Amino acid sequence: MLLKMKNEIKVSPKIKYALLAICIAIIAICGYKMYALEDTKLLWEWWTFPFLCALWASIVLIFLKKYNLRRLLLSTLSGVLFVIGFPPHSFPLTLFFAFVPLLLIEKELSENSSTVVEVLNLNDGSIKNSKSKIQNPKSKIFFYAFNAFVIFNIGVTWWVANAGLIAGMIANYLNAFFMAT
Repeated sequence: MLLKMKNEIKVSPKIKYALLAICIAIIAICGYKMYALEDTKLLWEWWTFPFLCALWASIVLIFLKKYNLRRLLLSTLSGVLFVIGFPPHSFPLTLFFAFVPLLLIEKELSENSSTVVEVLNLNDGSIKNSKSKIQNPKSKIFFYAFNAFVIFNIGVTWWVANAGLIAGMIANYLNAFFMAT
């Protein structure tokens, strides 16, 4: 069950663990199929795509508690819009709107990190003004941008993992890291 609390969506643990179990099952099935194709000296065909998607989804589900689900869904939407805009799908109009969900997240995080002015009374009766930030939005926006660009990289360059699974995963995650920074 999804619970909504003050502009934030929470996922019940039952749904989270069910989705995690589905992701692990997909990883196991795809891993087995890829292992079976290894013996025939064939490429893994399209099995790397669901393998990489389920792997990333399981990583996100494991660390879901730390992040806002609404923002996570917006960043996922951004990544999907990027994927739809590139070949073989080739619907480039979505590229004009792909950054909008990420910009909404950035705006929301920037507004939440407004500067707070505190007035402190010292022992001698004087007043001192000090400014302090509630949180740093740059560190929070990185994860959401990284999520969007990992989805984009998996959706567009999943076939690189046919040459080497670990090399393809490293290429996808490093490229997403460079795009998010």
